[in-house]
This record gives sequence, structure tokens and C-alpha cells, in this order.
Amino acid sequence: MNALLRAVRRRLRMVWAVATLQLVAPVVAAVAVAHVTTGRLRPWSWPEPAAALAAAAALVVVAAGAIALRIPLLTAARAADRGLGTGDAFATALEVDAGRPGAPALVERVRARADALAVRRRARDAVAVRIVARRVAVAATLTVVAVALALLPNPQDDVRARRAAEQALADAQAARLRTAADELRATGDAAKDAAAALEEAAADLERAGDLDDAQAALDRAADELAEGLSESFLAEKAAARGLDRSVEASPLASGLSGSAAEQMRALANEVESMTPEERAALAERLAALAATQAAGNPDAAEALQDASDALRAGDAAGASDALAKAASAQGAATRSVAAQDASASALGSLATATSGLQSGDTGDSGESGRGEGEGEGSEGSGQGQGQGTGQGEGEGEGGEGDGEGSGSGSGQGQGAGQGGAGGSPSGQVSGGQGGSGAAGQGGTGTAGGTATGTAQTDHGVGDATVVAPVARGTDGEQIVVPGQPGQGPSQTIGKQNGATLRGSARVPVRDALPQYRTQASRALDRLSLSPSTRALVRAYFDSLAEGNR
Repeated sequence: MNALLRAVRRRLRMVWAVATLQLVAPVVAAVAVAHVTTGRLRPWSWPEPAAALAAAAALVVVAAGAIALRIPLLTAARAADRGLGTGDAFATALEVDAGRPGAPALVERVRARADALAVRRRARDAVAVRIVARRVAVAATLTVVAVALALLPNPQDDVRARRAAEQALADAQAARLRTAADELRATGDAAKDAAAALEEAAADLERAGDLDDAQAALDRAADELAEGLSESFLAEKAAARGLDRSVEASPLASGLSGSAAEQMRALANEVESMTPEERAALAERLAALAATQAAGNPDAAEALQDASDALRAGDAAGASDALAKAASAQGAATRSVAAQDASASALGSLATATSGLQSGDTGDSGESGRGEGEGEGSEGSGQGQGQGTGQGEGEGEGGEGDGEGSGSGSGQGQGAGQGGAGGSPSGQVSGGQGGSGAAGQGGTGTAGGTATGTAQTDHGVGDATVVAPVARGTDGEQIVVPGQPGQGPSQTIGKQNGATLRGSARVPVRDALPQYRTQASRALDRLSLSPSTRALVRAYFDSLAEGNR
């Protein structure tokens, strides 16, 4: 009997679980359909997993509830009596205690009767599972619909794939920003704010939902960094660092070393002991340094000029005070420039991240630079009696490769000339038309052509060249060569030598950079641009200047 009652108790738990599932299954299936439908309407990635999770959670909760359900053995006995039609035989047998000492014979007979009734009886015969067909049909139908919607091609899959790729791209740029932030932080305390801005931008990129959100995060970070840049940052930087380099290369006084601020502080304590000659020399030096600081650091310029004037007037105490003020102004400028330089570097990192977002660069491939330019051969050579011809050759280098040029010239009389050509960054130059020479002189010619090639540089611009910012020279004037006796009339044979306006001279990038930077600064002043754009342009030219000093 006891074995049958324990089986009935387990059966009761199962029946409870089935009945509960029939109640919740339609609801869970409806929720799953709603989630899957949402996943087909919106490019969200969570609806389908949420639907599966809801179904799994319902099963787990019902199973756990069935296991934890407490069913007394007496309850199982009464359920068995009802299901097997045994009256109250099993319940009565449990209520009497046949093992009690002095129990009457009736108790033993009751237990024996219950054991006999339990023979060959099964729990499934005692407790039947009831299936509500309507609930099962609704749940099954909704489940089929949910599964079909999940398996059919989803128009949002392409959108999700694109967004996943965009998020991977944003994550890659975020990793680059964190690396740049670590590098900035290692440069000193002045860069901690810029590094923190990059860290915040990286976190925003990782939370971005798409490229538009990622770009907006970069723009916000760039605007915040640009607010910390002065309009005259480049002038301030040139003044502060130029002063330091000047005094480090040529100390203000013998025995001094270190930065400009350090030397001026030390010098403030030594003015009293300096000879008149030393004071005069120092006054001249301070006046010259003051002139260099007028645009970038007016406070330091004023203090240096005051110190110079005081030295000339013999006021050692005034010179000492002015030098201390100049040291303070230079120190403040140095700290400000360091902080702004870090902000400019951070802006450069943000610009790189923006470029990476636009180009789809995840850092898996490297970049190479390509250079293309023109080369010229000049000054052909000519010799011979009467009509002469000239040839010229030359080579030029830029990046990787070389260029060649040739030219020809014609002249009346005898003479010799030289030829040369320049190529950029690599390639070959050929062709060109020689000029003309005067009577008795070798003709000169100009050979022109184009050179194309590639150049790869890892740091700075190296030996690369660019077209000169302005054209130089004017077209040459025609020369009329009078005929010699017995050799025919005068004739126009060409033009005199002169730098031509056709084509452009090529100069090293480092030589053209100052003029380009000046032109860019003037353009920024004229154009209506956002602060972040202005800062990016300034940071770009500043990085070029730093890399090619």
C-alpha cells in the first residue's frame, strides 16, 4: 500500500504540472508571437531570444513548482480511494496504527485489506490526467505561428547585420581611443583632462547604436576639447617652446641650464652680483627675447622688456622682480601649451576615429601613402656651328624611386650648356622642347614632363616634395638673332632664358609647410567653421610641424 500511495503522490505532482501548463501555455505562446512579430518590425536583436527565454522560463518555473509542491501521504490515499473506488480503505489504513502495542485485531484486518486492494493497482488508474483540448489547441497554434515567424526570412536581418558591423567598427575605434588616452596620460598631468575626454568618447562609442550615434559622440568630444584651445594656440606654442629652446641652446648666463622659466628664476637671484658689462649684454638678450614673445605670450614679453629696461637703468631690484614675473608667465604658458597640445593630440585621435568610421577601418589593414608629382628638366646644352642642339638629363628622388628628364636646345654659334631634371616622388620624365641661344653662345633648353609613383613614409613627410605654393618668374622675351654676313637674314629663333610660369617648381614639404600653415590660418579666420573643425585643422598642421622639425 505504501508503495502505491507514494506513486500516487508523484502522479499528483505531474497532474498539477500539466494542469498549470495548460493554463499558462496559451499566454506564453501569445507572448512569444508578440516578441517574434516585434522582431520582424523592428531591427532589435532581443525579441526572438526573449520569446524562447519566456517559454523556457515557464517550463522551469512549473517544473520547480511541481517538485516543491507538498502533498501529504494522506492526501494521496484519499485521491487513490476516489480514483480506484475503494471507499476510504487507504485513508483508514493510514489513520490506524497497526504497530501500536495492544492494538486490536481489527486494526490488522484493516491494514491487510488495504494491502490487498493495492495489489496490481497503478497510480495512473487512480489519478487521471485531464487535457483541456481548447487550451491545448490555442497554445499549439500560437506556438506554430511563433516558430514559423522565427524561421522565415526576416527583413530585419540585414539591418541587424549592418548594425552589428557598425558596432564592431565603433568598438574598434573605441579601442584606438583608449590606447591614445593611455599614451596621453603617460605624458604627464597636463594631459589628464584630454585623456579623460578620450576615455569618455570611447565609452560613448561602445554604447552607440549605429554610425550616426558614434559620429555624434565623436563630435561632442571634439567640441568639448576644442573649447579648451585658444584661437592663438599655435602662436602661444611657438612662443613658449621657442623661448625654451633658445635659452637651452644659449643660456641666459654662464652656468645656467634648464628651461627658460628655471633660468629666469635663477637669474633673478644673480642680477645683483653681475658686472655692468654682463648686465648690458643681458639687457640686449632679454630685449631680443621679448620681441619673440610679443604675439604668443604678451605677459612674458612685457616682463622681459621691463627687465631689460631695468638693467639698462641700473635698477637691479626691478630687473630681478621683472625676471621673476617673466619666469611665472613662461611657466604658466608652458603648462597651458602642454594642456592645449594634449587637447590637440586628442582631437587628432578623434579625427582618426572619425576617418576610421567613415572608411570602415577596423585596424586589420595598414595604410600607405601615395605621392604623385611633376618633374622638370632644365637647361639643355648646345654646341656646334650654325644650328646647335642640346641634350640634358637629371635625376630626382622623393619617397621611393627616381625621375629622369631630357631636354634639347638650339642656338646660333658655339657653346655648351647644362641639363638637369627633377622628379617627384618617383617615376620618369621625358620629352620637352629646348629653348634658344644667342649668337655665339650655347643654347639653353627646358625639358618638362610628369613623374608618378608611390612613396611610403612611416613618420613625417621625409623627403617628399610638393608643388611650390606660388609660381615664380615670367615668360621669357623673344630674341632676334641677326644673321652673319653671308649666312642669311635675321630670324627669330626662340625666347631668352627665364623661369617659366608653365608648370610649377617642386620644393620639399618641410620648406612649404610654414606658408601653407599661414594660408590655412588666414582661411580659418575668414571661413565660418565650427570650433572643432578649426581645432582639427590647426592640430593637423601642428602635427606636421612637430614631426618635421
